[in-house]
Amino acid sequence: MISFSGRHYPVSITLQCLRWYVSYALSYPNIEEMMGERYF
Repeated sequence: MISFSGRHYPVSITLQCLRWYVSYALSYPNIEEMMGERYF
């Protein structure tokens, strides 16, 4: 099990971002923009 102690976001959001980062050629700003459109 992955430990996310001290996390700022729910585990489901963190794992979704990690999945996108690893699966596609995305940068952190790309992921930040995508999450902003999706959740906020």
